[in-house]
Amino acid sequence: MDIDTDTSIIVPRTSAQDQPKSPIIFVMPGFEPDAHLQVFDQPFHVASIMLKIHSAFFRKFLDSADKADCRENSNGPFKYNWVTKVDEDGTWSLMSSRATLDTNLTTFTRDTYTEEASFAGFLGVIYGREVLVKDKEALKTLVKFADYYCALPVLSNSLYRIFAGRGGHWIIRQFIDSPCDGLVLAAKLRNAELFRDCVMYAINSWTDPHYHTYRKHLATHPKIEEIVNQTWSRHCLEVCSYQDHILIALSSASSQEEKEYHEVARSCRKSCLIDSILEPGADISWPRYVRKLYDTLDKDRFAEIREILGHMLVEDVTFSISDTQVGEEGMFEDYFLFFNPDLIGLPWDRNEKDW
Repeated sequence: MDIDTDTSIIVPRTSAQDQPKSPIIFVMPGFEPDAHLQVFDQPFHVASIMLKIHSAFFRKFLDSADKADCRENSNGPFKYNWVTKVDEDGTWSLMSSRATLDTNLTTFTRDTYTEEASFAGFLGVIYGREVLVKDKEALKTLVKFADYYCALPVLSNSLYRIFAGRGGHWIIRQFIDSPCDGLVLAAKLRNAELFRDCVMYAINSWTDPHYHTYRKHLATHPKIEEIVNQTWSRHCLEVCSYQDHILIALSSASSQEEKEYHEVARSCRKSCLIDSILEPGADISWPRYVRKLYDTLDKDRFAEIREILGHMLVEDVTFSISDTQVGEEGMFEDYFLFFNPDLIGLPWDRNEKDW
């Protein structure tokens, strides 16, 4: 099967009885496949130049003295012939056929088809192909391959394409629901946009921030935990600052306008009451309240206040799937997602180009 820019990557689950699987051939104009990669039962034919460009592992080891030029092997004219080797700990990796005589795969106990399909996705990322990643666990598997083969930068740069694909909507939803997982993965990929989005998802919802519940997941990542704590504190101060701006704006309003504002505010507040820890209906969802107030106040008489409220309702995340706006009934009903990305730190050195 030839895989070009318009072809989805599909790994056959089985082949005809006693027949080897047909190779999956990745096509790139101007570059003939010269590397044979045997992942369990599934052969892949790829251009070594693509591996070397995007993988520091293959850049270092494909042409090492003990592995170069395997044309005398049984896979025809290929310069490189790499096969699956199962390690003692039950994991597997690719190794030059010249460097190993152990091709016993029976000790691998997990589903080999899943490994073949996941590795096909990894090669698809290297080739810039459309890759179906169905959920965050599948993305974690891609990260595992990219980490081992030192190809994290190309996977990080592929996230936009992955999230725009068929499984992307569900992955983003999973990160919104479990942002601490997203923080760790984004830090591994050094993807600033995903990391900052997950920081904002972690400090929400406003009345019950995720990271309070899932803080144990960040216990082994102190830099990330520190950034989340700092962002939460800064975010609370920004909300208070906007409230101060509203009070300043009210100070220049007429007595009639001030009276009307407080009547509207009281009405909006009643519709936004939620259960507190101590008493039902004793707390308020501030995002819902701000949205209600913004939608209810007269556009002309309270233009200045509505402008302040509008800043609080801005959705500054890069990867979002919500069909509703901040403060509206739905996914972001109790979320504030306005932020200055420059104020959210990153737990890695952005000057490093290869990792």
